[in-house]
This record gives sequence, C-alpha cells and structure tokens, in this order.
Amino acid sequence: MIPIKLGISSKISILVCSIAVLSVVLTSGWAFYSFRQLLIEENLENIEHDAHVASDRLRSRIEDMSNDVKFLHDIPPISGLIRASTNSDGIDIEDTSSEVQWKNRLAVIFKELINAKPYYRRIRFIGVADKGREIVRVDRVVPENRIVRIPDDQLQTKEHRDFYQAIIKTADKQVYLSEMNLNWDHGKIIVPHVPVIRAAMRVEDEQGKIFGFVLINMDLSYVFKELKESLHSQTKFLMTNTNGDFLVHPDPLKTFGFDLGRPSLILEEYPTLKGQFNDVGLEHWSGMIEQDSAKSPTMAASMHKIYFDPTKPDRFICLLLTIPKDKIVASLEAVQRQILYVMIGLFLIAMVIGLFFSRSLTRPLLQIIESIDSYGKGDTHSIHVHKAPSDETGILLHAFQHMVFQVEKRANELRFSEARNRAVLDAAADAILSINENGIIQSVNEATETLFGYTSDEMIGQQIEKLMPSPHREMHQSYLERHRNPEMNHPAPSEGVIGRIREISGLRKNGSVFPMELSVSRVWINQSQLFTGIIRDVSERKEAEARLIAKNIELEQKNKEAEQFIYSVSHDLKAPILSCTGLMALLWEDMDRNDLDAVRDSLKRIDRNVLRLENCVGDLLEFCRVGSIPHEPVLVDVNKILKQVVTELELSINQADATLDIEQDMPSVIADPNRMTELFINLLNNAITYGC
Repeated sequence: MIPIKLGISSKISILVCSIAVLSVVLTSGWAFYSFRQLLIEENLENIEHDAHVASDRLRSRIEDMSNDVKFLHDIPPISGLIRASTNSDGIDIEDTSSEVQWKNRLAVIFKELINAKPYYRRIRFIGVADKGREIVRVDRVVPENRIVRIPDDQLQTKEHRDFYQAIIKTADKQVYLSEMNLNWDHGKIIVPHVPVIRAAMRVEDEQGKIFGFVLINMDLSYVFKELKESLHSQTKFLMTNTNGDFLVHPDPLKTFGFDLGRPSLILEEYPTLKGQFNDVGLEHWSGMIEQDSAKSPTMAASMHKIYFDPTKPDRFICLLLTIPKDKIVASLEAVQRQILYVMIGLFLIAMVIGLFFSRSLTRPLLQIIESIDSYGKGDTHSIHVHKAPSDETGILLHAFQHMVFQVEKRANELRFSEARNRAVLDAAADAILSINENGIIQSVNEATETLFGYTSDEMIGQQIEKLMPSPHREMHQSYLERHRNPEMNHPAPSEGVIGRIREISGLRKNGSVFPMELSVSRVWINQSQLFTGIIRDVSERKEAEARLIAKNIELEQKNKEAEQFIYSVSHDLKAPILSCTGLMALLWEDMDRNDLDAVRDSLKRIDRNVLRLENCVGDLLEFCRVGSIPHEPVLVDVNKILKQVVTELELSINQADATLDIEQDMPSVIADPNRMTELFINLLNNAITYGC
C-alpha cells in the first residue's frame, strides 16, 4: 500500500480552519471599520447640533438686548427727563415732574430690567452735554449680585470712548451693537476681566437734536458660561470675532488678546479653516480637520457664523466646536478587544467542529477502503458495505447541503421581514405597542419609549396597567376578561374598545399623567389573541383648547366692562349738557325781562357747567392715557357744594315740582371736590328723573 502523506481528513480540516481564519479576519476588520466610521459620524452630528443650538442661543441674547434698548428708548421717563433738563427751572412743562423725579423713575426701570436679565451688567442713559456725562447709571455688582444706582458724584464722562463716537454717528431709530471686548471703567480695563457687548440707541429732543443715548452692557462671561455648560465635557469650545481674534478659548491667555496687546487668531491655530472662515456666504460647516502638527491632532469640527448686526451684514461671530479624533476612537479599543475575543472563540469552535466533521465524513470512506483492501487480500468476510459508499455519502451530503440552504434562506427571509417591520415601527411618530390577552407587553417602538419615559427593557414583560393611571387601570382588566371569555354575558368588547379611537389618560415613568388618543386592533395567532395599540399624545391640543376657552371668557368680561364704562361716561357728560340747556332757557327769559342780574347769574351757572364738562372730558382723556382718573383729595365743605348743586339744578327741580329736604350743618370730608360735585348732581338728577 502506498502511504498517503496528506489524507482527505487533513485536507478538510485545513480547509475548515482556513475558512474560519479568513472569516474571522474579514468580519472583525469590517465590524471595527464600520463602527469607527459610525462613531465619527455620530460625533460630527452631535457637535453640529450643539453648535447650532449654541448659535441660536447667542443670537437670541443679542436680539433680546436690541429689543430692550428699543423699549428703553420709548419709555416716558426718557422724554420727560429731556423736557425737564432743557427747561430753565428743571420742571417738565407737560407733566410738572422735576428732573430729579424723572431720573428716579428711570433708575427704577433700569433696576427692574437688569434684575430680570442676569446677563446684563450695566444700563445707562448718557447725554452728549458735559463731554458725554452719564445721567442715570445702574450696575450689577458681582460676586454679591447686588443691583445699585451709581451716585451722581461718581458718574463719568464717556466722550473719549470709541463706542461714544460710534453711537452719535448712527442713524435715528437704529440700534448700535459694539464689538465684543473687555469692559473699561475710569479709563482702564476692569480686573478681573469682564467681556461685554453693548447695545445703544440715540435719543433726540423735540427739535430733532441728539440729546444722548440709552446703553446696555451685556456680561458675555455669563453667556459664555451658559453655552459651555450645554456642551459635552470632551468638546472644545472656541469663539472669535470677524477679524478672527479669540473671544473664547480653553487657554485664557488667548482670549481678548487684541485688548491686552497679545493678539491670537484662529487661522494661526487652525490654518486649514482659512477657506471656510473667509467665505462670506458660508454660515456653517462641519467636517474633519487634518492638522500637520503633533500638538494639533486630527479632529472633528463644526463651525457656525452668527451674522448678528443688521446694520453691518458682513459682521459675524464665529463659533467653533471640536473633538480630537483620538478621543472619539478611544472607546473603540475596548470594542476591538471584545470583537477579537469573540472571533478567536468562534475560530476555535469552528476548528473543533471542522475536525470532528472531517473525521465523521471520512470514517465511512476509511471503512470502505479497509473493506476493499481486505477483499483484495481475499478476506470477503470483512466487507460490511452492501451499497456503494459513494451513493450514501453523496445523498447524505446533498441532503445536508440542501437542508442548510433552505434553513439559511428562511432565516434570512425572517430576519429581513423582522428588520423591515421594526424599521417601520421605529420610524412611526405615534407610539405603538402590543400586548397579549393577559395584558403583558410584548413589543414597543421608540416613540413609546419617548412618550412614557421607560426603556423597552423596562416595559416588555410587564403589565400594560403600568402605563395607566386610575381609573383606567382598574377598567382595563375587565376589557381583557371580555375578550378572553366572549361566551360570558359581557357586552360585545368590540363595541367599546376594538377599532375605535378613544381619549384616555396615560401615566409616565415620572408619575405625570397626560391625555392621549388610543386606537386598538386585534389579531389571532396560534389560537391566542394579540392586541396592538396606537397612541398619540394630545397634550398640546388640550392646552390650546383650554387657552381658547379662557381667552373667550376674558373677552366677554372686557366687553361687559366696556359697556359699563360707556354708560357711566355718557351719564357724566349728559348731566352738565342738560343743565346748560335748562339754563339757556332761563337766560332767554331773563333777557326778555331785561333782568341783567339774572342773566349774569345764569351765565355763571352755564360757565360752571361748561367747566364741569371740560373737567369730565379731561378726566376721560387722562383715563385713556394712563388707565385711571387722577384724584386730588382735599377738605371739602359739603354744605357749600350741596348749595351750589341745588342752585345749578334749580330749573330742573322747579320743572319737576320737586321738594328737597336738605340736612343742615353736614360735616366736611376729605375728597375730590369735582368728584363730590358730580356725585350730588347725578343723585339729584336721578331722583328728579325717576321720582325717587
């Protein structure tokens, strides 16, 4: 017998081991590369989102400051202070308030505004007179966070500052936005440094000449801290002005270097961003930055340009977020080791299985060879195979291969179908979950996790009542019982639940209850029922309906108040007019009699009624302007006023043939004499008219 150096068993073993090794290498390499690319893309998306959110927040702060400056420009204390200061006696000719009173009112408004906005550092009203001296100034004192008004003897002149010259050159009604720089006080930079941006608007007097301007200082250190806290700890946060000077940098020595004589530019640190930074039309960019220096490794970056000044469209703030690539892929080391261990284990298992399979496959062949060899030697009793071994081995091999093919085909179809269904469910905006006939949760989609606050692991296998508040929790078991035992004397379950959209309440993980719409469907699988529910959160719709109802109630109340107000005003206006009408009749009679004394008396009464009508109209105008009628209470002689009212209404009293019973020596009271006069006139007119 010729010896065989390498048998078929060894060949099969080598083949199996080679395939296993190749599979391990290719699979692990592909898995590691795919996971690495996915991780980089995910980090790019995260920092791009963070940069977008930070840009919107900073832009919102600046727009908020601009709107506040516009608000301060138009408040009454500004115009009142201008009128009072331009008057020789320091009194506002329209309001009679003094210049000091207007300053105090303006300071109160400044304090309230700076208290409401924690990122405001200083609010001022600066005049152009006296070298640009501050008129009213309110500061936030840190770290005590006290809000104080600066005394008049500590107010400064600002004519020498760059922002002063820029503001007085701006157009009327235009908001000036300064550069972002370090705050100065008393001619030098404040220490510790306070980065600020200023917003201002010119104020003109009645002749159209510039009187001064209102100015707000925003503390950028508060805003920068707010932005940093919203970012991931590994994210590097940088910010520059239009010139590329650093405003925010992890190294404090590089921030605001242009104010401190040590400028530091973004293109010096990131020269590869020159094209993106200088591209005027580019608003945002994300990608990988390849650095040549070992100190500046490759990193993922997202750059956003914030165009914040409408008067200077090319002016922007550049926000840059970066994450070093080595920090991104650092987490891959543990994953790489795990993949390697799994693949080695699979290789060893495959090798053992391959060796066993090769032995099993060649054992019948070896028996055939031994039988044939024995037969060749004349030993016929050693032949144990009655059928051709190749037939049995071939059929077995073919059947096995066919079986493996069919199993893999069906498994792939099932996996594809399951993945497709899962993708559809997870992409759905509504929450979708399924339960069995015992109320046990079988599956949920991502929207269900978001809506209820539980993870899928926390919900699957739990009772559905976990997501229901009372009384829905108690009612649900009765619904399930109806479906499990339809032969019992229950109402048809489909009439109450299946196929209908119901509004019920849901219970989140944090214990909050919210309104939702629920639609339930049912399917039979292997003699068991499976229920699928589609859930939609209708909290916003309910809140909108409630707000609409409240608004309608408010409008109805205001309509009622308006009707009452119109009735009251018409009554007060009609009384002096009717009195004048009657007095005019008396006046004609007196003139016919040539009774000059009576004519003078009637004219005086008409004059008093006209004055009263004028006061009433003036009060009405004052009410429309400030929302209330001013009162000046003094000591009022009730007897004198009542006597005057009776005299004015003498004609109406005589025509009505009325008799007045007036108590004498009534005490004096503290009141508004005009309101007291109107009160008695209205009472007597009502008594005469309605016979009271």
